[in-house]
Amino acid sequence: DGDNSTDHSMVGTGRLRKITIGMLPKWLCGTIWNKTGSPVRGVILQSLICCILVLFDFEFLLQATVLINCVTWCIEMISFLRLRYTEPNTLRPYKVPGGMFIAWLITIDKCILVLILFILVI
Repeated sequence: DGDNSTDHSMVGTGRLRKITIGMLPKWLCGTIWNKTGSPVRGVILQSLICCILVLFDFEFLLQATVLINCVTWCIEMISFLRLRYTEPNTLRPYKVPGGMFIAWLITIDKCILVLILFILVI
């Protein structure tokens, strides 16, 4: 398809995932297992993380997952604003109506909500 990356399938957490090796850091890819096309170091790292996470109770894992997702959501909203400034003329399938005022309002609203949830959980 024109780029130098290769698509590989990797089985993880019970479902088949499609990854592009060029997306992962080179140190994590290392050797590719010929039978499955999975990066061996990545699978070992994921296995070690799962072995450690098994030691925690479900409530802690649930709270940690929610907090990580909330932080990711804030980063997405800030990236949304940044792109509105750095690439305003890029064609997009959907553009938030209301201009920059609404874009800022949505971003600030979501970040405040995440901050409140973060304070309530801790």
